[in-house]
Amino acid sequence: MSYQKAITTSENNGFTALADPTRRRIIALLAVRDRTVKEIAEHFSVSRPAISKHLRVLRKAGLVTERKRGRERVHLRGLSRAREAALTRLLLAWAPSLG
Repeated sequence: MSYQKAITTSENNGFTALADPTRRRIIALLAVRDRTVKEIAEHFSVSRPAISKHLRVLRKAGLVTERKRGRERVHLRGLSRAREAALTRLLLAWAPSLG
């Protein structure tokens, strides 16, 4: 497997996407309600472009979807109810060790 293919495969992996604490926090924010990049960025001490990069990883992993609302892009959880329930159980079980 080539290096590029390995990176692409890794980016599409939900576990890899959730390895980062910032992305786990983004998922938790989106679990409450849909949000724009600006609304998500208000909860972090990083730039909006950094949040956009995290969202791109989550989209590639199939954990977040995006839709346009006027000029803004709204980010939503991209999981079916069954996948969302499984992810929630997994995150709760790992919460103490995830930081």
